[in-house]
Amino acid sequence: MKSNVVVKYPVNSELANYAEKFWKKELAIYNLSLILNKMTPFVKRRSESYKSSLSAVKEIFKNVDDFQNFLNSVLRRSLDEYRVFFENYERLFNSFSSKIFSMRTKSRLVVGLGDESVYETSIRLHRNYGVPYIPGSALKGVAKHYAFSILARENGDEILRIYESVKEDLKARIAKRDKIKKNDVPEDYYLTAAVIQELFEKKFDELGAIRNTRVEIGDTVISVGDIVKIFGTQKEEGSVIFFDAFPTPEQLKDKPNLELDIMNPHYQPYYQHGEPPGDWHSPNPIFFLTVPAGVEFTFAVASRDLDDLAEKAEKLLKEALKKFGVGAKTSLGYGRFDARDDR
Repeated sequence: MKSNVVVKYPVNSELANYAEKFWKKELAIYNLSLILNKMTPFVKRRSESYKSSLSAVKEIFKNVDDFQNFLNSVLRRSLDEYRVFFENYERLFNSFSSKIFSMRTKSRLVVGLGDESVYETSIRLHRNYGVPYIPGSALKGVAKHYAFSILARENGDEILRIYESVKEDLKARIAKRDKIKKNDVPEDYYLTAAVIQELFEKKFDELGAIRNTRVEIGDTVISVGDIVKIFGTQKEEGSVIFFDAFPTPEQLKDKPNLELDIMNPHYQPYYQHGEPPGDWHSPNPIFFLTVPAGVEFTFAVASRDLDDLAEKAEKLLKEALKKFGVGAKTSLGYGRFDARDDR
């Protein structure tokens, strides 16, 4: 009797043959990104349409430890090729006279959780080597956000006073969005941060009034003019390059680089269908991949113009990674780093 269940892969028939050989251990593939994104087996029932049947991912390993060991063993097999890439990447840093430093994850890290994937969740892996990494754009974004937050905290009253019209315009928009009176919008840290963001994104020609305003980050003094030069505006290109951050090759050899975490929403019928949020609803566990705590990453920033800008950008990035974190779920403590060393 013919089975009602067949295994399918999210690729064309030619590539599906390679995927099938891989899972039968007839073909060696050491790129974890390729395996997770192109070789994931799905359950397809003959009685269902192809579209509706792709909702259920076949369980490759029922044991979490087995699955994690499999993922990390693939990463270790790519170590030699990745080491060559990493050394070449470091040479690129040095050609720009970059500021290079290392930090270790203090908590779990997940970048790219919402990326398009055959799973419900995802993680950002390098296309060629399959290692987890942090895009430079994400690092630039969190450093910029941290700079705005310091400005709002230390110079909030001055900024709201100088940019009265910007403040009032934002209060009106917030009041309309939240369906409250304009006078009920609090003039607090969050409004100040919104004013600063508005200035950098839309009203950058008005930044001159606070260009010399300064903030202290440790023993480093950074002005608004420095922040403009580092990150740029919609009109002015930033002068600092934020490179992608990668784990050091030794990490692949000595310790796991990936581990499973879980989200466990309990009230799915409430959120999706408006049913009462009762305790009788069953939990719906969702697994996702993370980088565990204790994994060392190498970071680098370089200035196109002045070296002191790179130093200031380095300081902003370090503090942002320590205090804000990077990636998804930072409000829950994910993505935090501890400083290791400077080079």
